[in-house]
Amino acid sequence: MVLLLDMKKNNGVGKSLLEKVNKVVLHDQFEEFHSFEALFQCLVKSWDETEIIILRAASGKDLVDFMRIRGLMRDVQILLVLPDRKSETLVQGHLLHPRYITYEDGNFDDLAAVLQKMLNRKRQQFHISS
Repeated sequence: MVLLLDMKKNNGVGKSLLEKVNKVVLHDQFEEFHSFEALFQCLVKSWDETEIIILRAASGKDLVDFMRIRGLMRDVQILLVLPDRKSETLVQGHLLHPRYITYEDGNFDDLAAVLQKMLNRKRQQFHISS
């Protein structure tokens, strides 16, 4: 399961991100959230089914909030979209130990490519173990 938390709902960047993710992930393997609390509840209920989380922070405060639930995401691969290119934002982002970091001023093709590779690797591991 791939989860997307977009803390900046209702803007063009979020729509672009969602379009790129939808091209890579099957609809029944994807869930989108617009609040920290909703993601938290989902992780508590189905932490063992979650493989990848895409986090899009609206601010440095969101990154601090994400750190509060880092324990629930320790076995999950994180793709992180940062709101700006400030060094302190990047430092906070790295504390989440993401597999990939990009910025919201990009076109998300890079994130989609990384996500595709991660999903392909998961599929290969599943076929090898079956």
